[in-house]
Amino acid sequence: MGRHLIEVQSSRKFALWHRLLEMLGALWLLYTLSFFLLRFFPGSPFDSEMQLQPSVELQLQKAYGLDKSWTEQYWIYLQNILSGRWGASQFFENRSVEEIITRSAGNTAVLVLGSLAIAFLFSLILAISAQRSRSAQLRFEVISLGILSLPTLLVAPLCIFIFGFQLNLLPVALLEKPSSYLLPIFVLSLKPLAGLSRLLEVQIRKSMSEDDVRFLRACGISENKILLKYALKKSLGPFLSYGGQMLAVMLAGSTMVEIIFAIPGLGSQFLEAVLNRDSTLVLGLTLFLGFSVLIGQCLIDLGLIWLDPRPREAR
Repeated sequence: MGRHLIEVQSSRKFALWHRLLEMLGALWLLYTLSFFLLRFFPGSPFDSEMQLQPSVELQLQKAYGLDKSWTEQYWIYLQNILSGRWGASQFFENRSVEEIITRSAGNTAVLVLGSLAIAFLFSLILAISAQRSRSAQLRFEVISLGILSLPTLLVAPLCIFIFGFQLNLLPVALLEKPSSYLLPIFVLSLKPLAGLSRLLEVQIRKSMSEDDVRFLRACGISENKILLKYALKKSLGPFLSYGGQMLAVMLAGSTMVEIIFAIPGLGSQFLEAVLNRDSTLVLGLTLFLGFSVLIGQCLIDLGLIWLDPRPREAR
């Protein structure tokens, strides 16, 4: 027993360090690719309809370190990031990248985490409800496929028209009160809800057809008890694992939702930074969003490892 506990603890520690090293490597690769891709893009944040004098443009380049070689800029900015200095925005005067991220991150966090919570909760309810009968499964498949096929660019304006203008139930833009989050969260959660519920429903149906379930039925255990205590528990692993991947999808999808509902979040700031050719802000937002996704996936993976420390091949 003691030897088994030691093996489990060492397995968990190895998985933790392995996951942390993977995360650091992914962040370094993301930084490198983003840095050099931004340098290849044409244009500059100092471009405008009025041509700047060469001396003025040279002073601006020196102020932001753009007069140095790409290699020097790469290492200087990497050192600044590691020391917690993300630089100043090249477009917004007297505003640092940290300040912009701090002001925008809260709105995006509420939007994404609220949508993810709704997607997880209702996907559990829908997947379990679909097991009642064959007709319930067919209705579930039709509805989930219909939701997956609807583009966000159509769903969001439709929800604004119905709930905002026709029924006058919810605010449709800006963050004037807490209820302003309801429509954006609902729109952003629809596709993840459909995807997660379909995955969980398939996993539960597969678990319900296994030999162990037939044995439990033969012992006289009720279908509801088998569903909730055996099939659902066994299906939660792939379900939670896919939820980590869904976090990246939701962060990407939040950009369009933020723009449609006029929410000052990270996604809308990222798009604005790209249009303004603000390479410092684009790089900072890319790293912050990438770090957020990796942290979310890492926490979910570590939770799964803690629940079941066996190697993936052995599960």
